[in-house]
Amino acid sequence: MNRAYAIAIALLGIAFLGRVVAHIIQITMPVAFLPPLESLKGSELPDPVLLAAQIVILILFVVVARRMAAGSRVIALRWTYPTIVLGVIYFLVMTARLVLGLTILADDKWLPRRSLRVSTWSSPARWC
Repeated sequence: MNRAYAIAIALLGIAFLGRVVAHIIQITMPVAFLPPLESLKGSELPDPVLLAAQIVILILFVVVARRMAAGSRVIALRWTYPTIVLGVIYFLVMTARLVLGLTILADDKWLPRRSLRVSTWSSPARWC
């Protein structure tokens, strides 16, 4: 079972790597077939900080996938509960952000309306 999860995590990591590479390409030598740089940035972080965070995430993908494939624990047992609690808190905050951003706080800077429109995600014609 761990092997199947390891493969799933590896595939998600490869997809994320593709997104990171697309971001780097759009910064260094923009191409028309990729989404514009503005749609690849999900925050106000400067590009070097964002890239550093993405590299850390990619390293975590590799570490987790290797541990899962080997059948060993991903995190120590004592960290399981706190990790789940933090995950639930993060999910609830981001859900509230989405709902509030689509409704009463549509003009707030932390909740930009343009990033919440499904049409910007689903229409490749808008990428060009």
